[in-house]
Amino acid sequence: MLRRRSLLIKRLNRAFFESTSLNAVLELFVFLSSENTMVLMQNTKRIMVIGGPGSGKTTLATQLGKQLNLPVYFMDNMFWKPHWVQRSNMDMQAMLRHAVESDRWVIEGNNSSSFPDRVSRADAIVFLDLSTGLRLWRIICRTIQYWGKTRPAFTENCPERFDLNFLKYALIYRISGRLKALTILESPIPDTQIIHLKTKQSVKSFMQSL
Repeated sequence: MLRRRSLLIKRLNRAFFESTSLNAVLELFVFLSSENTMVLMQNTKRIMVIGGPGSGKTTLATQLGKQLNLPVYFMDNMFWKPHWVQRSNMDMQAMLRHAVESDRWVIEGNNSSSFPDRVSRADAIVFLDLSTGLRLWRIICRTIQYWGKTRPAFTENCPERFDLNFLKYALIYRISGRLKALTILESPIPDTQIIHLKTKQSVKSFMQSL
């Protein structure tokens, strides 16, 4: 509570005394609008995190798990075995079912075929809907950073590599995977909180509110 009050005072000061920029005022608005989000998230046991490649799903899911004391499951780990060997659909579905049927979880990743199972059990859905340019830049940076090494939270012995098909998927996500995500979010989901974050600042403010 004290940390959040300090952040609020800092944003009030920046918006009205240190700066007259529209961005500062918008930052304040985003922060204030996250007040109810924080309360609701603290009472949430099952969270689905989706978004385009490079949107920060893994980072956010990891922090959610840490802050809310929830186990975190990653769809990529269900899809890949070590050395970039794809799991059978039967094995992947078994792993997904085990996670979804648990009482408490954060499940991160896309794989739209698994949306219905996850949505039916989720208390909250967080959609990281960031721009294509930002996501592509992040993908390039992480590829360089982890080249030849396995990224944190990824299946062991799956070293980072250049994948042209993955880059193509990231590039066309806004006209493919994003539309599938929006279809889910725009459908009535009783008692499920929808958190649609469209900018880097809104994601930052949301993470600070946890």
